[in-house]
Amino acid sequence: MLLVLLGVMVVLGLLAEFTDLVSPGDEAAKGPLAGGEALLGDAPTATPTLEVETQQAEARETPTVAVAPAQLGGGTMTPIVTPGPTATVTAGPEIAAQPEWLELAQEMLALINSDRRENGLGPVRLGVNTAPQAHAEGMRANEFLSHWGLDGLKPYMRYTLAGGGDYVAENVFGPACPRDQDTRYQETPPLDSVVEAQDALMQSPGHRKIILGPGHKSVSLGIACDSISCSVVQMFEGGYLSFSQSPAIEGGVLRLSGQLQDGFELGQVQVWYDEPVAPLTLGQVGRTHSYRMGQRPAVFLRAPLSPDRYYTEEASEYSWESDVDPYRVDPGALAPGRVSKGLVHGCDEFPSAESSHTLMVPWATAETWEVAGGSFSVEADVSSVLEQKGPGVYTVVVWGSNGQDEVSLSNYSVFVE
Repeated sequence: MLLVLLGVMVVLGLLAEFTDLVSPGDEAAKGPLAGGEALLGDAPTATPTLEVETQQAEARETPTVAVAPAQLGGGTMTPIVTPGPTATVTAGPEIAAQPEWLELAQEMLALINSDRRENGLGPVRLGVNTAPQAHAEGMRANEFLSHWGLDGLKPYMRYTLAGGGDYVAENVFGPACPRDQDTRYQETPPLDSVVEAQDALMQSPGHRKIILGPGHKSVSLGIACDSISCSVVQMFEGGYLSFSQSPAIEGGVLRLSGQLQDGFELGQVQVWYDEPVAPLTLGQVGRTHSYRMGQRPAVFLRAPLSPDRYYTEEASEYSWESDVDPYRVDPGALAPGRVSKGLVHGCDEFPSAESSHTLMVPWATAETWEVAGGSFSVEADVSSVLEQKGPGVYTVVVWGSNGQDEVSLSNYSVFVE
């Protein structure tokens, strides 16, 4: 029986970082996460013109590092759904609440901060977003491991629905396959499973990089355990932006406003598109290896110019990477570890399928782009993009500059039906 862990560092507006499936004893591993540190590092590339221990009598679930890990038609759009803090997240049948959850969360937080301290970084506080717990319970109940939920939601979507407004960087650890009913597994105290999870994550270069992200201020946790193992979700967050008006689209106009902190100034605003959310099967999520910020970029916003100046380009070429998209997998596909015609599909039999894409992404020049004393207000007509793309999830990525780097500060999903 295998456990695997996933982690993703999404370069918001660019691409997700990922690794290939690796077992703890595989010193060759298949490489570190690709890309750069998203939280306090890389700027967007498009800019305006101007400017298994063998099973014995008792089998032990042994961790394995998995891939890390965030249109046409026109017509009248139905009202936008703007999720708020009171929205709930469902991620499969709930596991009975663990009475020791707070103790487990405090232990995980202490382990995270110990690792950060040993690497010269400040501590993070325990976050309050409930999306990680819902996802951990869903994975535990259904015996799978993925950044996607069976409800079809990606991490940044769940995070928004649960009231989050910052960037999100997710690590996931837990069993990726159902247990063999004829095998007796060794029981492991939950606290030991939490320690095991953090150790495994820190041994993986990509997941370690997420934990040691210098820009994190908090981490919301999901921990769902039984007597054998735990499913764990770490969702690291920032805290450099607070919305006074969360991103919303009404009448084809995107509006958002808020305050930037810690000396950040407003940079670029990007909108990324995902097709409408739909339920997924275990076979579909079982083939995923990483998630990306959107399936493709929809539109990039830019500030208006003075009357005597103009932009010479209406679109810019943009390139990004993608991996297995569960929506492109046959819903009837067999899930990892499940039996079909006498054959068992192992937990690591499905390779990643990286691909590169290049697209001309349109620019939308904002009607309002006000920045003063750390506050900002942006309004832009995106109706043509809505008419082209149609219903789906439009995730607004706000970038900020601290004088040295331009970094992603928020990813907020808006659902259009």
